[in-house]
Amino acid sequence: MELINTRNLLKSVSKDNFVECVCKLKSPKLRLIVEYSSPNIAKPFHVGHLRSTLMGRFALNVLRSAGHNVTAINYLGDWGTQFGMIVQGLRLSNLPLNDLSQLSSTQLAEAYSFAHQANDPTVVNRGETLGSHQERHLWQSICSTGVAELEKIYKQLGAHFDSFERESQYAEEAKESVKCWLARNALSYNDDGLVGFKTDDRFVPICKSDGSTLYIARDLAAAIARQRTYQPDKLYYVVDSGQAQHFDDLKMILSGVGFPDLAAKLFHVKFGKIRNTSTRQGKGVLVSDLLNEGTLTAQAVLRYSPTTKVGPELFEQVGSCLALTALIVRDFKQRRQIDYDFSWEKALQAKGATGYQLQATHARLTSLCEKFEPLEANVGRVPLKLDEPEAVTLMEHLSRMADPLLKAYNDIEPYPIQMLPVRQLRHLARVLLLPASACQRWKHDFVAPEWKPKDSKFGITPEKWQYYDNVVWPPNCDDGKKPGEVFHCRENVKYSWRKMWYICQLVRGLTIDEALAQLECTPRKGALVMKELLLEAQQKASDEHCLHQKSNLWVAEAICRNSLIIKGLRRHARERWGIVHYRYCNVFVRLEEGKPDLKGRFPMERLGWHMLEEYLKSLRNRRIDYHP
Repeated sequence: MELINTRNLLKSVSKDNFVECVCKLKSPKLRLIVEYSSPNIAKPFHVGHLRSTLMGRFALNVLRSAGHNVTAINYLGDWGTQFGMIVQGLRLSNLPLNDLSQLSSTQLAEAYSFAHQANDPTVVNRGETLGSHQERHLWQSICSTGVAELEKIYKQLGAHFDSFERESQYAEEAKESVKCWLARNALSYNDDGLVGFKTDDRFVPICKSDGSTLYIARDLAAAIARQRTYQPDKLYYVVDSGQAQHFDDLKMILSGVGFPDLAAKLFHVKFGKIRNTSTRQGKGVLVSDLLNEGTLTAQAVLRYSPTTKVGPELFEQVGSCLALTALIVRDFKQRRQIDYDFSWEKALQAKGATGYQLQATHARLTSLCEKFEPLEANVGRVPLKLDEPEAVTLMEHLSRMADPLLKAYNDIEPYPIQMLPVRQLRHLARVLLLPASACQRWKHDFVAPEWKPKDSKFGITPEKWQYYDNVVWPPNCDDGKKPGEVFHCRENVKYSWRKMWYICQLVRGLTIDEALAQLECTPRKGALVMKELLLEAQQKASDEHCLHQKSNLWVAEAICRNSLIIKGLRRHARERWGIVHYRYCNVFVRLEEGKPDLKGRFPMERLGWHMLEEYLKSLRNRRIDYHP
């Protein structure tokens, strides 16, 4: 398997044509309409509308990526009984009606819930009359307030529409169509005076007895008008599964009144409902509150994460992006038609297969690409053979992308695409590291880790120490000529590591000759062991590292670590026995070429004023988080 410039190949693939590039679609290019979101202007934008918006955006992106000509329509509900109910609720709540522009959509929703929960049937009757015929200026004020709130939400979600349609613009057309269909006997009256479509076992009402149209009548007029304006091949309605009967009736009536071809073009993209949210019961979870809570949670993660590379001035912007990602991933993790209970904790959790982890993985991979970008120019023209299992796994992973993409396109289902990165988070990070590691391996045989011998997580073992001794640094290092160094150790020395620590402190920072002279005058077993170890390292420098000036070396590091502890028995007089612990230690030394660094051996004495200045500086740099 030969490595080609994979990054340039991926960059050359357009985002809009990704599905078409990966999956060779054979279907002809179609004119399509996708109606999604379609909230009621009189109600605040809650998570139920959010799911319709996210599912609709997904359908829009998938169909456009396949090359179809897609028109996105937002069908706003601005007509009907609920507007009269809002005014009645405002009156019952003693809220002012002269300037509704000062009221928020939340207050309008509270008024609607208040009127709906009132058990007085006269309130409902007054609401129906008011919503149909009276006080149009109040209706326009309510619509203006709702549209302003929606524009803010759509801007935050990044949702775009080709056309905004209103339910009210089809009210008169619906009345005229009903009269025409009555004249042709396509519709009929029932015993209660309702106008509707009658089948063998059902009667679907379209108009009330007073002549005012129902929602389905305006939907019929809208579908006919879209067919006349856009001439689409298919019309997709992204609405929750609770409206399945409504769209079945819509298609049935269209076929019965003379539009069978149009009825065949209608497709209901169902998605599950969020069970524990309802505006009528006053339990609606607002998307604005959800995004604000998610932004605050994401900012806390960014603030306390040790790997954050974003400045505090960008916390709000990045936090908003993370919150939106978390909501999208949370919604797409289950299949489209599954109902689920909404949970703040599940939507905003920062651990597991969530949007937070997807963004973090993407950030790490981007950082790796930037880190190894200078190597790309040096090895870009050199063919590399990747025989590692990870490389084969990468090809297998990419070869399986076509099936989920095709399933997502055919079923308008985001779940298959969403589960690709979720299931392969760690695997993807490990696989995409292969080109960079191959380039680094071609440059030199060994890659030296960062030198942190005092780090508790680093650990010092004979194997790691020998690895450092095997490092071959590349020529023309950016930092100039690197001094030669020798790593040497002796394992399992039968000597206490506490006693050996004093010997290590004695020789550290001395030249090799001074260290040997000091050890010669120290009558201890540890001194003899250290002397033999330094002589071995000195000879190793000459034989293996081409450092022929044996006296031009100094002891840069001398470290001891506890090793084996072997229990034994000792016999005493009068048949008494005692337990003995035989302690062993590992001794590590690093010799470096050149003159010793005196700062390491003789650190500068810190005066009281210096310590006070450091203490005051630490106090000024404190961050005090206020939590009300």
